[in-house]
Amino acid sequence: MLGEARLLANFKSADLDRTIAFYEGTLGLRVLHRREIMPGVDEVRFETGGGILCFESGDPEGKTNDLVGWDVRDVQAT
Repeated sequence: MLGEARLLANFKSADLDRTIAFYEGTLGLRVLHRREIMPGVDEVRFETGGGILCFESGDPEGKTNDLVGWDVRDVQAT
């Protein structure tokens, strides 16, 4: 079932402008959106073909909360 689901990867970025410059400008990934998800925390999402690459603003140094998940319609059925 997960083989058909869209992969979502979430990471921290100390500088979203540099992240966008690299992933969009250098690698050619399309920006889906950039938005504030809570006060003082922004995110940018990139389309990666079969998934979404998401970066949240914040200090990535020493953080262990990088996440990978799958976008499914029905968690119980999956």
